Amino acid sequence: LPGTYSLYAKSSDEQVVTDILTNPSDDNFPDLLVVIIDASNIKRNLLLLTQCIELGIPTVLGLNMVDLAERMGKGIDLNKLEQALEIPVITINARKGEGVSDLKKVFTTNVVVRMRPFLDVHELVGPEMSKLINNGKGTSYMRLHQILGLGEVDEKKAEIIQTKDTTLRYGKINNLIKIANLPFVQKGQKIYYNTSHNS
Repeated sequence: LPGTYSLYAKSSDEQVVTDILTNPSDDNFPDLLVVIIDASNIKRNLLLLTQCIELGIPTVLGLNMVDLAERMGKGIDLNKLEQALEIPVITINARKGEGVSDLKKVFTTNVVVRMRPFLDVHELVGPEMSKLINNGKGTSYMRLHQILGLGEVDEKKAEIIQTKDTTLRYGKINNLIKIANLPFVQKGQKIYYNTSHNS
């Protein structure tokens, strides 16, 4: 949903999204998740994307407004981004309808779930909560949000977990952006990409 930036809900819209995505028994629980993010503000939007991937739901990234990102000097190496995320990445232009057919094609394929977590959930919680996480079904990250959603953790501890998760996750995201950054030299209104750069 528009306006959703994290599974740690701060609004009613975000809470609806979190409740559905952390409850496989919900009638609206998705078989496939397509996360559309603004390429010109990729860092902020990758937070929600990486959280969704760790829920164990097959996920596809729809990268919108790539043309705007390029005009802002934010080149993205799509192949490197896809390899780093280990999920399909499709570029789209929602305003012009470009890339929509490519996105639809993905719906007919078997999207593999990324098994390697971005973070070790057990580093975010204590041993007692780790036991609760291990005793449930689903990924560790799914279990974490289920436990938090049930109110089984006091508010102060929940805030500490959220802060640690967000801080560590943005560290991983910064590395992802470095990997996927396409170096360029900007001249006037044109952007000349240095494709010979080796990172």
